[in-house]
Amino acid sequence: MAPLRTPPGWPHFALLLSVLLLSACRPSAQSPPASEAQPRPATLKSTFVTAWGGVPESSLFSHPAGVTGDDAGFVYVADTGRNRVLKFNSAGTLVATWETAGDGSRLSRPTGLATDDAGHVFVADTGNHRIIKFNTAGTPLATWGALGGEDGQFNGPTAVVVDAAGNLHVADTKNHRVQKFSQAGTFLKAWGSYGFTAGRFNAPSGIAVDRTGDVFVADTWNHRIQKFDAGGKYLLEWGALGRGDGRFNAPTGIAVDRAGRVYVISAGLQPAPSRNLADILRVQRVQIFTGAGTLLRAWGRAGGGAGQFDRAMALALDRAGNVYVADTENHRVQKFSSTGTPLWQWGALPVEVLKRPAALTADAAGHVYIADQGNFRVVRVDQRGTVLAVWRFSQTAVFEDVAVGPAGAVYVALTESGVPLVRKLSAPGATEGELRGFASVKGVAVDGAGNLYVADWRSQEIRRFDPAGRSAGRWRVEFPGDLTVDGAGRVYAVERGRHRIVKFGPAGEVLGTWSGPSNVDSSFQDGSLAVDGKGNVYLADPLYHQVQVFSRGGTHLGRWGVWGSAPGQFYQPRGIALDGTGNVYVAEPLLNRVQVFRVKLSPD
Repeated sequence: MAPLRTPPGWPHFALLLSVLLLSACRPSAQSPPASEAQPRPATLKSTFVTAWGGVPESSLFSHPAGVTGDDAGFVYVADTGRNRVLKFNSAGTLVATWETAGDGSRLSRPTGLATDDAGHVFVADTGNHRIIKFNTAGTPLATWGALGGEDGQFNGPTAVVVDAAGNLHVADTKNHRVQKFSQAGTFLKAWGSYGFTAGRFNAPSGIAVDRTGDVFVADTWNHRIQKFDAGGKYLLEWGALGRGDGRFNAPTGIAVDRAGRVYVISAGLQPAPSRNLADILRVQRVQIFTGAGTLLRAWGRAGGGAGQFDRAMALALDRAGNVYVADTENHRVQKFSSTGTPLWQWGALPVEVLKRPAALTADAAGHVYIADQGNFRVVRVDQRGTVLAVWRFSQTAVFEDVAVGPAGAVYVALTESGVPLVRKLSAPGATEGELRGFASVKGVAVDGAGNLYVADWRSQEIRRFDPAGRSAGRWRVEFPGDLTVDGAGRVYAVERGRHRIVKFGPAGEVLGTWSGPSNVDSSFQDGSLAVDGKGNVYLADPLYHQVQVFSRGGTHLGRWGVWGSAPGQFYQPRGIALDGTGNVYVAEPLLNRVQVFRVKLSPD
């Protein structure tokens, strides 16, 4: 099978989403912690080796986040991860690629697209904080905007729409407002500011206009739709965070048809309040409303199949009423009939590509086991990233952790159909058994004797089972997270309720606790654990985007990593493993990759 490698030009769209939308929940952008820029401790040296995952160069799209069409039947797609706009004819054939503005500068993470009756195409060039106007041949005609908060300036604009008079409305996302311009880019009006009350916004990232001139705004992090008249006067709103009819989870795409019906898609960026399947699947769907907010119908769900979505960021309508969805994390555009029947799709990823690796572990032989959440599978790969074995799960599976036992059995902590459990895997594709009866499962580990340890977060305990699966003890821990076991049978647990690591002896006695020095460099609130042959403990720290290393006694030995998506940088690392040959593997679900390092501690 093909290796899970990261190709050149690794896209940074997941990082863009975090900066653009997740951090936009506050009035001003939040920078990475200042500590990340400080020098690496002299006691630790890490060397980046390789990475697995990412979007292959052969794929048609990389994180498409915008789509629109014109009256001639052409469809335009913002191929955000590759910093370009693609133009397709009505048969779905690629006919043009646009990558630069009129001054020759390259597009940077374009998202929102719109067309007018004359065939002009308007692009929200998000990373450059500007709007670019093209003719239908792709010639740039005008550019306006720059980073800032004054009239005519932008901070991460993500959506544009043209009204019947030819004026352009822009969702100025990180300025939490809407701006209105003439065709030539002359500023006309702005409304909105950061907030939660009527007429205020929290990272608006979708905008549409009906035939009467009323403006509909997808107020993303207020989880609602707001309606305004052509002058920006607030008229009404609907929606709230939730999975029920008329509710949203980070609405991002919005469009209005000729009859005034409003189409909205939610990206599902807000974590579901529970692990119930309905919470997870129903939040990512298209809902259709009257202009007053009455729900007419809904279709779609989370997933990778036809009619399913993964972090879809935009939708558009053609004159025939067909619906186009920029299915961002599925790296495709889907076309539907007006009733939601899938018609066709452009783009997709090959099945061997990692998609949100949630957890991982490694054995002494250097094999790595990855809980590949987006593909609902666990894979075993070699040190080159080549897939050696696959275990598939239902699309109700939500992975939490994975561990490998001394005899090679693989244990997966997951919730399936709303039921928390630990499943034991044997031969590729085969299941040997499972344990149930947990309130929740967050971490799993196996010692050298085959004893199993499970972190039950809701019950606030670690449960121990003997090799036959019989209960062999319960240890009290305040909201336990990840677990690991060293060669002597000592168990290390992240105690999330107290932001510390707890070290247990084989019988459950507490041998020590630590939370790192009281500074931002090594404090932590959560993380994933691994231990090397000398008992040093490695923590993948998602809050500060780094890996920290402690001695088995809790002394802080060093750290590596800074906030980012380049090789050797991290964005919310969620899994870590060490093999018997000295490799350290770090999983980053939001970047769809696993990075491999060699680490040297001094003195050795």
